[in-house]
Amino acid sequence: MATQTPEIYSFEIPPRPDRPVDGETGLAFGDYADDRFRIVRSLPSNSVTEVFEATDRVQADPVAIKFFREPSPVVSQHVDFELRAHAAVSGETGIVPLRTMGVAETAAGLQRYMVTRLAPRGSLQDVTRHRGGDLDLALSVGQRITPGLLAAHQRNVAHRDIKPNNILVVDSDEFELTDFGVAEPIKNRGRAGSGPVELDMMLPDLADFETMPDYRDPSDLKQFVGTLGYAAPETIMDAPETPQVDVFGLMATLYKVATGKLPFKHEAGMPVDTYLHIIEEGPVPAHVLNGSIPLSFDQLTKEGLSPDPAVRPSLGAVIVRLEAIRQEIAAQADQQDLVLA
Repeated sequence: MATQTPEIYSFEIPPRPDRPVDGETGLAFGDYADDRFRIVRSLPSNSVTEVFEATDRVQADPVAIKFFREPSPVVSQHVDFELRAHAAVSGETGIVPLRTMGVAETAAGLQRYMVTRLAPRGSLQDVTRHRGGDLDLALSVGQRITPGLLAAHQRNVAHRDIKPNNILVVDSDEFELTDFGVAEPIKNRGRAGSGPVELDMMLPDLADFETMPDYRDPSDLKQFVGTLGYAAPETIMDAPETPQVDVFGLMATLYKVATGKLPFKHEAGMPVDTYLHIIEEGPVPAHVLNGSIPLSFDQLTKEGLSPDPAVRPSLGAVIVRLEAIRQEIAAQADQQDLVLA
Protein backbone atom coordinates (compact mmCIF):
# COMPACT_ATOMS: atom_id res chain seq x y z
CA MET A 1 0.00 0.00 0.00
CA ALA A 2 1.40 3.42 -0.88
CA THR A 3 2.43 5.71 1.95
CA GLN A 4 0.85 9.10 2.49
CA THR A 5 2.39 11.79 0.30
CA PRO A 6 4.61 13.94 2.52
CA GLU A 7 4.56 17.74 2.51
CA ILE A 8 7.87 17.97 0.68
CA TYR A 9 6.10 18.00 -2.69
CA SER A 10 5.37 21.71 -2.06
CA PHE A 11 9.03 22.62 -2.73
CA GLU A 12 9.42 24.72 -5.84
CA ILE A 13 12.55 23.81 -7.77
CA PRO A 14 14.38 27.05 -8.71
CA PRO A 15 14.95 27.60 -12.43
CA ARG A 16 18.29 26.99 -14.08
CA PRO A 17 20.56 30.01 -14.58
CA ASP A 18 20.30 31.62 -18.02
CA ARG A 19 24.09 31.59 -18.40
CA PRO A 20 26.93 29.39 -17.10
CA VAL A 21 27.81 29.92 -13.42
CA ASP A 22 31.34 28.77 -12.65
CA GLY A 23 33.04 30.67 -9.88
CA GLU A 24 33.17 31.28 -6.16
CA THR A 25 30.31 32.98 -4.37
CA GLY A 26 32.59 35.55 -2.75
CA LEU A 27 30.61 35.18 0.48
CA ALA A 28 32.43 35.70 3.78
CA PHE A 29 31.67 35.85 7.49
CA GLY A 30 28.81 38.25 8.23
CA ASP A 31 27.51 38.43 4.66
CA TYR A 32 23.87 37.64 3.96
CA ALA A 33 22.76 35.19 1.27
CA ASP A 34 19.37 35.97 -0.23
CA ASP A 35 18.86 38.54 2.56
CA ARG A 36 18.10 35.71 5.01
CA PHE A 37 21.10 33.50 5.74
CA ARG A 38 24.04 35.10 7.57
CA ILE A 39 27.30 33.36 6.69
CA VAL A 40 29.26 31.97 9.65
CA ARG A 41 32.02 29.88 8.07
CA SER A 42 32.95 27.72 5.10
CA LEU A 43 32.26 23.98 5.19
CA PRO A 44 33.86 21.24 3.06
CA SER A 45 32.97 21.81 -0.59
CA ASN A 46 33.87 20.41 -4.00
CA SER A 47 34.25 21.46 -7.63
CA VAL A 48 30.50 21.68 -8.16
CA THR A 49 29.35 23.16 -4.84
CA GLU A 50 30.31 25.72 -2.22
CA VAL A 51 28.93 25.07 1.27
CA PHE A 52 28.65 27.31 4.32
CA GLU A 53 27.39 27.23 7.86
CA ALA A 54 24.93 30.08 8.24
CA THR A 55 22.30 31.44 10.61
CA ASP A 56 18.72 31.58 9.39
CA ARG A 57 17.50 34.92 10.67
CA VAL A 58 13.86 33.91 10.12
CA GLN A 59 14.04 30.87 12.40
CA ALA A 60 17.15 31.96 14.34
CA ASP A 61 18.96 28.64 14.09
CA PRO A 62 22.09 27.27 12.38
CA VAL A 63 21.78 25.80 8.87
CA ALA A 64 23.96 24.50 6.06
CA ILE A 65 23.59 26.33 2.73
CA LYS A 66 24.93 24.79 -0.46
CA PHE A 67 25.51 26.87 -3.60
CA PHE A 68 25.79 25.16 -6.98
CA ARG A 69 28.25 25.94 -9.74
CA GLU A 70 26.64 25.21 -13.10
CA PRO A 71 29.19 25.64 -15.90
CA SER A 72 27.18 23.65 -18.47
CA PRO A 73 23.63 22.48 -19.23
CA VAL A 74 24.61 18.89 -18.41
CA VAL A 75 25.79 19.85 -14.92
CA SER A 76 22.60 21.91 -14.51
CA GLN A 77 20.56 18.82 -15.29
CA HIS A 78 22.36 16.93 -12.53
CA VAL A 79 21.71 19.81 -10.14
CA ASP A 80 18.03 19.61 -11.12
CA PHE A 81 18.01 15.95 -10.15
CA GLU A 82 19.81 16.51 -6.84
CA LEU A 83 17.27 19.17 -5.83
CA ARG A 84 14.27 17.10 -6.88
CA ALA A 85 15.65 13.89 -5.40
CA HIS A 86 16.33 15.46 -2.01
CA ALA A 87 12.95 17.20 -2.02
CA ALA A 88 11.28 13.87 -2.80
CA VAL A 89 12.54 12.25 0.40
CA SER A 90 12.89 15.23 2.73
CA GLY A 91 11.00 14.48 5.91
CA GLU A 92 11.52 10.74 5.69
CA THR A 93 13.11 9.03 8.71
CA GLY A 94 16.87 8.98 8.29
CA ILE A 95 17.04 11.76 5.65
CA VAL A 96 18.21 15.28 6.51
CA PRO A 97 15.21 17.59 5.95
CA LEU A 98 15.33 20.46 3.47
CA ARG A 99 14.62 23.94 4.82
CA THR A 100 14.27 25.74 1.50
CA MET A 101 15.88 26.26 -1.91
CA GLY A 102 16.17 29.27 -4.15
CA VAL A 103 18.36 31.59 -6.22
CA ALA A 104 20.71 34.21 -4.77
CA GLU A 105 22.93 36.91 -6.25
CA THR A 106 26.62 36.18 -5.59
CA ALA A 107 29.95 37.23 -7.05
CA ALA A 108 29.58 34.39 -9.57
CA GLY A 109 26.13 35.56 -10.70
CA LEU A 110 22.70 34.20 -9.95
CA GLN A 111 23.30 30.87 -8.19
CA ARG A 112 20.90 28.19 -7.09
CA TYR A 113 21.16 27.05 -3.51
CA MET A 114 19.58 24.65 -1.05
CA VAL A 115 19.38 24.85 2.74
CA THR A 116 19.27 22.03 5.28
CA ARG A 117 19.52 22.04 9.05
CA LEU A 118 23.01 21.85 10.48
CA ALA A 119 23.83 18.69 12.40
CA PRO A 120 25.09 19.77 15.83
CA ARG A 121 27.52 16.85 16.17
CA GLY A 122 28.94 16.81 12.66
CA SER A 123 29.18 13.71 10.51
CA LEU A 124 29.53 10.05 11.40
CA GLN A 125 33.05 10.35 10.00
CA ASP A 126 33.83 13.06 12.58
CA VAL A 127 32.41 10.99 15.44
CA THR A 128 34.23 7.76 14.55
CA ARG A 129 37.51 9.18 13.25
CA HIS A 130 39.53 8.25 16.33
CA ARG A 131 37.38 5.41 17.67
CA GLY A 132 37.69 1.69 17.30
CA GLY A 133 34.90 -0.59 16.20
CA ASP A 134 31.46 -0.02 17.72
CA LEU A 135 28.85 -2.63 16.80
CA ASP A 136 26.01 -0.95 18.70
CA LEU A 137 26.64 2.32 16.86
CA ALA A 138 26.74 0.50 13.52
CA LEU A 139 23.36 -1.13 14.21
CA SER A 140 21.87 2.20 15.30
CA VAL A 141 23.08 3.92 12.14
CA GLY A 142 21.81 1.13 9.91
CA GLN A 143 18.40 0.98 11.57
CA ARG A 144 18.00 4.75 11.33
CA ILE A 145 19.00 5.49 7.73
CA THR A 146 17.94 2.31 5.89
CA PRO A 147 14.20 3.20 5.93
CA GLY A 148 15.00 6.60 4.42
CA LEU A 149 17.19 5.01 1.79
CA LEU A 150 14.38 2.58 0.96
CA ALA A 151 12.00 5.54 0.60
CA ALA A 152 14.45 7.09 -1.88
CA HIS A 153 14.50 3.90 -3.93
CA GLN A 154 10.72 3.82 -3.97
CA ARG A 155 10.86 7.27 -5.52
CA ASN A 156 13.28 6.20 -8.26
CA VAL A 157 16.39 7.65 -6.59
CA ALA A 158 19.70 5.84 -5.98
CA HIS A 159 21.96 7.83 -3.64
CA ARG A 160 25.22 6.21 -4.89
CA ASP A 161 27.52 7.71 -2.23
CA ILE A 162 26.65 6.16 1.13
CA LYS A 163 29.58 6.75 3.50
CA PRO A 164 30.21 8.06 7.04
CA ASN A 165 30.91 11.57 5.77
CA ASN A 166 27.41 11.74 4.28
CA ILE A 167 25.65 10.64 7.47
CA LEU A 168 24.97 13.43 9.96
CA VAL A 169 24.83 12.87 13.71
CA VAL A 170 21.81 14.69 15.17
CA ASP A 171 21.78 12.89 18.54
CA SER A 172 23.25 9.78 20.11
CA ASP A 173 20.68 7.59 18.33
CA GLU A 174 19.53 9.89 15.52
CA PHE A 175 21.33 9.91 12.19
CA GLU A 176 20.43 11.46 8.84
CA LEU A 177 21.65 10.77 5.31
CA THR A 178 22.56 13.83 3.26
CA ASP A 179 24.19 14.89 -0.03
CA PHE A 180 22.36 13.58 -3.10
CA GLY A 181 25.05 15.17 -5.29
CA VAL A 182 25.86 12.01 -7.27
CA ALA A 183 22.37 10.50 -7.05
CA GLU A 184 20.90 9.10 -10.24
CA PRO A 185 17.57 7.67 -11.38
CA ILE A 186 17.14 3.95 -10.80
CA LYS A 187 17.17 2.33 -14.21
CA ASN A 188 16.36 -1.15 -12.95
CA ARG A 189 13.85 -1.10 -10.10
CA GLY A 190 13.54 -4.86 -9.71
CA ARG A 191 15.18 -5.11 -6.25
CA ALA A 192 14.14 -1.92 -4.47
CA GLY A 193 12.90 -2.93 -1.02
CA SER A 194 11.51 -6.36 -0.33
CA GLY A 195 9.35 -6.50 -3.44
CA PRO A 196 8.29 -4.60 -6.56
CA VAL A 197 8.21 -0.80 -6.33
CA GLU A 198 4.76 0.75 -6.14
CA LEU A 199 4.66 3.05 -9.15
CA ASP A 200 2.19 5.44 -7.53
CA MET A 201 4.88 6.30 -4.98
CA MET A 202 7.23 7.59 -7.69
CA LEU A 203 7.50 11.21 -8.70
CA PRO A 204 6.79 11.53 -12.44
CA ASP A 205 9.38 14.29 -12.85
CA LEU A 206 12.07 12.01 -11.40
CA ALA A 207 11.20 9.26 -13.85
CA ASP A 208 11.77 11.78 -16.66
CA PHE A 209 15.49 11.69 -15.84
CA GLU A 210 15.97 8.07 -16.94
CA THR A 211 18.00 9.23 -19.96
CA MET A 212 19.98 11.87 -18.07
CA PRO A 213 23.39 12.37 -19.72
CA ASP A 214 26.55 11.64 -17.78
CA TYR A 215 29.41 14.11 -17.50
CA ARG A 216 32.07 11.60 -16.57
CA ASP A 217 33.69 8.47 -17.93
CA PRO A 218 32.97 5.66 -15.41
CA SER A 219 35.74 3.51 -16.90
CA ASP A 220 38.33 6.11 -15.86
CA LEU A 221 39.21 6.06 -12.16
CA LYS A 222 40.46 9.65 -12.37
CA GLN A 223 36.98 10.80 -13.45
CA PHE A 224 35.08 8.46 -11.16
CA VAL A 225 32.56 10.33 -9.00
CA GLY A 226 31.98 8.60 -5.69
CA THR A 227 34.17 7.30 -2.87
CA LEU A 228 36.51 4.35 -3.24
CA GLY A 229 36.17 1.97 -0.33
CA TYR A 230 32.40 2.47 -0.29
CA ALA A 231 31.58 2.41 -4.01
CA ALA A 232 30.05 -0.71 -5.57
CA PRO A 233 32.13 -2.12 -8.41
CA GLU A 234 29.38 -1.50 -10.97
CA THR A 235 29.60 2.26 -10.29
CA ILE A 236 33.26 2.17 -11.29
CA MET A 237 32.89 -0.04 -14.35
CA ASP A 238 30.75 0.71 -17.38
CA ALA A 239 28.08 -1.70 -16.09
CA PRO A 240 24.33 -1.48 -15.42
CA GLU A 241 23.43 -0.14 -12.00
CA THR A 242 20.53 -1.18 -9.79
CA PRO A 243 19.42 -0.01 -6.32
CA GLN A 244 21.91 -2.53 -4.94
CA VAL A 245 24.70 0.04 -5.34
CA ASP A 246 23.34 1.61 -2.15
CA VAL A 247 23.25 -1.71 -0.30
CA PHE A 248 26.98 -2.04 -0.99
CA GLY A 249 27.71 1.48 0.30
CA LEU A 250 25.53 0.92 3.35
CA MET A 251 27.25 -2.36 4.22
CA ALA A 252 30.71 -0.82 3.73
CA THR A 253 29.69 1.97 6.11
CA LEU A 254 28.32 -0.38 8.78
CA TYR A 255 31.42 -2.59 8.48
CA LYS A 256 33.67 0.47 8.94
CA VAL A 257 31.76 1.65 12.03
CA ALA A 258 31.57 -1.83 13.57
CA THR A 259 35.23 -2.74 13.00
CA GLY A 260 37.02 0.59 12.70
CA LYS A 261 38.44 -0.55 9.36
CA LEU A 262 37.36 -0.18 5.73
CA PRO A 263 36.33 -3.50 4.18
CA PHE A 264 38.58 -2.94 1.17
CA LYS A 265 41.99 -1.30 1.24
CA HIS A 266 42.77 1.18 -1.50
CA GLU A 267 45.44 3.72 -2.30
CA ALA A 268 45.56 6.91 -4.34
CA GLY A 269 46.35 6.13 -7.96
CA MET A 270 45.44 2.46 -7.61
CA PRO A 271 44.48 0.96 -11.00
CA VAL A 272 40.81 0.12 -11.41
CA ASP A 273 41.52 -3.54 -12.07
CA THR A 274 43.51 -3.86 -8.83
CA TYR A 275 40.73 -2.33 -6.75
CA LEU A 276 38.09 -4.51 -8.38
CA HIS A 277 40.24 -7.60 -7.72
CA ILE A 278 40.39 -6.67 -4.02
CA ILE A 279 36.59 -6.51 -3.94
CA GLU A 280 36.39 -9.90 -5.64
CA GLU A 281 38.46 -11.42 -2.83
CA GLY A 282 35.98 -10.17 -0.24
CA PRO A 283 36.54 -8.41 3.09
CA VAL A 284 38.15 -9.82 6.22
CA PRO A 285 35.28 -11.26 8.34
CA ALA A 286 34.10 -8.50 10.64
CA HIS A 287 34.36 -10.63 13.80
CA VAL A 288 38.09 -11.07 13.19
CA LEU A 289 38.51 -7.31 13.73
CA ASN A 290 35.97 -7.01 16.53
CA GLY A 291 35.34 -10.08 18.64
CA SER A 292 31.96 -8.80 19.87
CA ILE A 293 30.46 -9.06 16.37
CA PRO A 294 28.13 -12.06 15.90
CA LEU A 295 28.33 -14.28 12.84
CA SER A 296 24.92 -12.99 11.73
CA PHE A 297 26.43 -9.52 11.21
CA ASP A 298 29.39 -11.14 9.44
CA GLN A 299 27.03 -12.89 7.04
CA LEU A 300 25.01 -9.75 6.36
CA THR A 301 28.06 -7.65 5.50
CA LYS A 302 29.58 -10.48 3.46
CA GLU A 303 26.45 -10.68 1.30
CA GLY A 304 26.02 -6.91 1.14
CA LEU A 305 29.61 -6.42 -0.03
CA SER A 306 29.42 -9.03 -2.75
CA PRO A 307 30.66 -7.90 -6.18
CA ASP A 308 27.49 -9.52 -7.58
CA PRO A 309 24.49 -7.19 -7.03
CA ALA A 310 22.12 -10.17 -7.12
CA VAL A 311 23.75 -11.62 -3.98
CA ARG A 312 23.24 -8.46 -1.93
CA PRO A 313 20.08 -8.40 0.20
CA SER A 314 17.30 -5.91 -0.50
CA LEU A 315 16.99 -2.92 1.79
CA GLY A 316 13.77 -4.38 3.17
CA ALA A 317 15.68 -7.52 4.14
CA VAL A 318 18.48 -5.42 5.65
CA ILE A 319 15.96 -3.71 7.96
CA VAL A 320 14.64 -7.07 9.16
CA ARG A 321 18.10 -8.58 9.65
CA LEU A 322 19.51 -5.61 11.56
CA GLU A 323 16.64 -5.86 14.04
CA ALA A 324 17.20 -9.63 14.34
CA ILE A 325 20.90 -9.04 15.09
CA ARG A 326 20.04 -6.52 17.79
CA GLN A 327 17.58 -8.95 19.36
CA GLU A 328 20.16 -11.73 19.19
CA ILE A 329 22.68 -9.58 21.05
CA ALA A 330 20.09 -8.61 23.68
CA ALA A 331 19.13 -12.26 24.21
CA GLN A 332 22.77 -13.24 24.66
CA ALA A 333 23.23 -10.44 27.21
CA ASP A 334 20.15 -11.59 29.13
CA GLN A 335 21.46 -15.16 29.14
CA GLN A 336 24.82 -14.00 30.43
CA ASP A 337 23.11 -12.05 33.22
CA LEU A 338 21.24 -15.20 34.27
CA VAL A 339 24.48 -17.18 34.38
CA LEU A 340 26.13 -14.53 36.56
CA ALA A 341 23.14 -14.19 38.87
